[in-house]
Amino acid sequence: MRDTQHLVGNIEVQVSGDSATAESYVYAHHTIAAGDQLVELIVGGRYLDRFTQRDGLWRIAHRTELLDWGRNVPITERWFEENNELAKGRRDRQDHSYALLSPRRP
Repeated sequence: MRDTQHLVGNIEVQVSGDSATAESYVYAHHTIAAGDQLVELIVGGRYLDRFTQRDGLWRIAHRTELLDWGRNVPITERWFEENNELAKGRRDRQDHSYALLSPRRP
């Protein structure tokens, strides 16, 4: 996949001691290169998560992903490739977020 982005929202969490369950809606967008054609795959679904807390840290113990709907559409425009006014995200450590979010060393 050339590009991906997942947006998570509408989160319901139920906490019981050192465990919790959650349902989160997810909207996922993907751009897939199919030869010289680009295809846009958009899906809507939900994450069903079980969390546990150990040593004061919450971690996902189990995740189930449910697909509620999906759409696969050919992309005809090349706006993203042709627009150079804004910096573009990268799928490697050259992405601007690494410089901003990496831990600072003394």
